[in-house]
Amino acid sequence: MTKRPRLLAGGLLALVLCGWVWWSRAGATVPPPPDHLVEWRFDYDGAPHLLAEGTIYRQLPSGQCVWVAQVFDPAQVARQYVQKEGQWFRRGDEGEQTYLVPEPFRSSFEDGPEGVAGLRTLIGPVYGWTELTLQSPVTPNVSDYVALRKEILKQNADFRDARVEPLAAAAHTGTRGLRCTCPPPSGGMICTKASLSTGLVRFVRGETLWFQAWFRSASDMLPHTLADFECDYALQSPGLRISLGEEGFLEAELKALSKPRFKQPEDRRVAFPKREWVRVTVAASLDVLDGHVRIWQNETLVVDAHGPTLPFPSGIINSLEIGVSAHSYGNQPAILDVDDITLGHTPLEGVSSPPESQTESQP
Repeated sequence: MTKRPRLLAGGLLALVLCGWVWWSRAGATVPPPPDHLVEWRFDYDGAPHLLAEGTIYRQLPSGQCVWVAQVFDPAQVARQYVQKEGQWFRRGDEGEQTYLVPEPFRSSFEDGPEGVAGLRTLIGPVYGWTELTLQSPVTPNVSDYVALRKEILKQNADFRDARVEPLAAAAHTGTRGLRCTCPPPSGGMICTKASLSTGLVRFVRGETLWFQAWFRSASDMLPHTLADFECDYALQSPGLRISLGEEGFLEAELKALSKPRFKQPEDRRVAFPKREWVRVTVAASLDVLDGHVRIWQNETLVVDAHGPTLPFPSGIINSLEIGVSAHSYGNQPAILDVDDITLGHTPLEGVSSPPESQTESQP
């Protein structure tokens, strides 16, 4: 079988889910980078910062700079994609083999067996899923759940407590859906995860990301997040997260800088039901300043807000994570069914927009 593409370093293995937090490293100041290498100038935490060749600097009143963090490796990013006859392909980590970035990406989990055997069929270029994350109290650290993933995919091991598996009981349409079973965090963990990801996506500044899937909370414990659209190659995998928050209302958050949130208006919030199928549709126009997020719950537009939707100007949303990408609240397992996923650049049917925006982004 063709070797599946691995997501690049700094992606799903990142444990930090609380957004970018920049810190200034003690030490001597450095000259500012040349203007032609500066990608972005922005204010953060009351001080001017700039991004040049993948590195963040804090600029001092003298004009000198202090190194803050290397966010990404430009050379690594430059080799990710190649375009052939109008179609995008993503390169694997080794050699020059490339994998088609489908437009749109679709998945309905119809073929193959159930359970852990069915999961193994999903990982690879045939179905387009490229990563599995099972972070739980028995696999709390990166090394733990990476080892478990390897055992499941290459050594025919079974799940332990967290599970991501095609099941007939999880189907919205057809014969199969995806069930994500995630135990609650314990022992000081920030969150647990039971999710499936694909690196075969590509969205850049100025484009609109359209996403739709059917979700059902199969237990009384709602997960914190349902989907993440990430720059997996960058520090802490920044990007846009679709979540239910602590109170169970659909919203979005940019996992970067001040973590702007796109919430439902307080006087018109629509709760996310339990044990019912819900169609979630997202349209996210990508920009570092004036992005636009709309979220529909079934046919109802519940979020319509403007604000930053991309972590930095050259950012490429190159990963979709689906399922329980974070279970942060409560002491019971979160069980989430997912089916009929679509991700692309084309507007999706069955949703409509009011003539004016309803909400504003909130920090």
